[in-house]
Amino acid sequence: MGKKLLSLLMAIVICFTSLNTTASANEDNLVKVNENNIEELIEITALAWAEMIEPELKFTVSDIIRIDSIYTNEIEYTASLFCEAVHYGYIVIGFDDNSAVVKEANISRGKEGLYTEIVDRIVENTDEPRKNLDIDETITKLAPLQYSLSYEDSSGNIYAMDNYGNDLSSEEELLNGTKKYGSAYEIYISKDNWSPSKYLTDPSSMVILKKYSARYTLKSEKYIKDITHKYACGVQALLQIAYMERLIEYSPGNIQDTYNKLWNYCKITQYDEYNGISYGEGTTDNAENGFLRYAKEAGYVNTDSAATNNPTVLWITDKLLRNYPVYMAYGINVNGSRSGHAISILGYRKAKASSDGKTYDFLQVYNSWDDTYAFLNYSTTDFTDCRAVCFDVRK
Repeated sequence: MGKKLLSLLMAIVICFTSLNTTASANEDNLVKVNENNIEELIEITALAWAEMIEPELKFTVSDIIRIDSIYTNEIEYTASLFCEAVHYGYIVIGFDDNSAVVKEANISRGKEGLYTEIVDRIVENTDEPRKNLDIDETITKLAPLQYSLSYEDSSGNIYAMDNYGNDLSSEEELLNGTKKYGSAYEIYISKDNWSPSKYLTDPSSMVILKKYSARYTLKSEKYIKDITHKYACGVQALLQIAYMERLIEYSPGNIQDTYNKLWNYCKITQYDEYNGISYGEGTTDNAENGFLRYAKEAGYVNTDSAATNNPTVLWITDKLLRNYPVYMAYGINVNGSRSGHAISILGYRKAKASSDGKTYDFLQVYNSWDDTYAFLNYSTTDFTDCRAVCFDVRK
């Protein structure tokens, strides 16, 4: 089992009294690294960390690649670990003043390097075979645990894809052009804060997914983690859709079995493990295909779906009126970094906000964190990217 260690949780700082021979800080606190000695320093740091985690193993280090960050001036590198010529994961190292700091590590037998991991995602999520991809060996850091690579396809088109499998334009431009939020929760209005004195709903505009009104039980992230010991927001949104579609019942055994199958069918990749919980991430396309596979396996022979980027209100309400559950994955700019999440859409309404007297489009959604629904102001939420899928599954 991989041991994913984050600096925020377990920060180990390895200091060197002679570091001034390899790195120095300028007046802006930007560490200047001497490229002639940096690989030696990275190797020392990586080996010290890896051997502390697996003291019985003898590691070697290779494939050192620079990471360029779009939101800090910190210099980072990733290095691949090997034990007796077998891949053993990777490590990400940053430089802060007179210290080399382990920012992230994934030490696991058979686990290849960070660069290879992202390349594999690109190959998986594009039509281009690996041999046709001329990928620049530079990693860009978008946010903690979020990276991207630029690549050129066989036609000479330049693209970028992050390690969630999302196609990007310039992520820096994308983030700079969007509103910054203080937290991932900021875009949601809780059911308790939704009142006629604050939001006056136009009753004629309301659309509620009939499948939700018939199967309105929602489960919190904590509840699901206690049963499955896993969490991926996309899987949990699909689990709720499966319940509305009567593919499952909400018994602990059924939840665990369904979660594990959806996790595999949606090709979820584990990116962290903490307190016995595996945390995963995946792509919208894989979520779409994985859910359809699960529905077919459950005997729903008439299965279909439709997907769109940046769905309009008309697209969303049309699907809700047709009683099609809608799965939506998005990114927002949280403190200068992309924060991704997946939800299911349960309803829609127009409402006037008492704060400014204006009327907005609101979505009623299940965000997977809570055991109730919340509202999202779809007129004002500034997404960096957004993709929705609707499902039509029938026996």
